[in-house]
Amino acid sequence: MKKELAKFEGPYIVCGFGRIGKSVAEGLQAEGFPLCVLESDQELEGDLKDSGHLYLIGDATDEAVLQSAGLDRAKAVLALLASDADNLFLTITAKELSSSVKVIARASEEKVEAKLKRGGADKVVSP
Repeated sequence: MKKELAKFEGPYIVCGFGRIGKSVAEGLQAEGFPLCVLESDQELEGDLKDSGHLYLIGDATDEAVLQSAGLDRAKAVLALLASDADNLFLTITAKELSSSVKVIARASEEKVEAKLKRGGADKVVSP
């Protein structure tokens, strides 16, 4: 898996493979964009294998996991984790490791949008 990831130039890193993450990953794949899904829930590995996406099982807020996914070459990190706090922490971590990477973060509440932007998110979406 890591060898395949190393071939990607400008991958999208989709963090979280829940309802939103799955939909975003499918859309990116349909458009032919290289992507890697990061998911911490080991139980979703079967779904990830079936999807055909490159993926890593691990905590997306962990620096080593982000770097393994190709953060240094990434076009964007999509912070689509279940909690706003995790998305904020992921945003801060990604920007600290690569200030040039674009971060698109999910906010479950409108009041969180400003915090995610202050934390470094380039764009905030609220499903």
